[in-house]
Amino acid sequence: MYAEGTGSQVQWARDYFKFPKLPQKAVMALGAGYYEAHVTTDPPENDSQRGAWVSLAKKYGFHMAKLYMDKKLTPTTSMLDAFFTARHEAYMALEIMVSDLCDAMKVAGVTVRRYKIERVVMDTKNDGDWLKVL
Repeated sequence: MYAEGTGSQVQWARDYFKFPKLPQKAVMALGAGYYEAHVTTDPPENDSQRGAWVSLAKKYGFHMAKLYMDKKLTPTTSMLDAFFTARHEAYMALEIMVSDLCDAMKVAGVTVRRYKIERVVMDTKNDGDWLKVL
């Protein structure tokens, strides 16, 4: 499924495709929706570390959430986790962004717990309350 010698679908897409980034309003106007990625990590230990992670994530088109989720995964992991989000209208472009961020996080010594990519077809933040339920 990917080009000989490149090693992965992500590398193949990086080598052969360029995905133009459309303004979010243009994508939503087309009714195409978009993809949203979430990368979950252990929480930063202090404000300085948080700042470094925010800067790192920004290089890959991600934003760090300003809150921590209260979860208990195992007895040895923190009850809190941090997460990063990004959006793109092209799935493979977002997959590349996730792969690149996770690789950079691991190099920086950050424990990446999970990542996911979701398809968003409607969001009241962008589309308004067209169901009239809010």
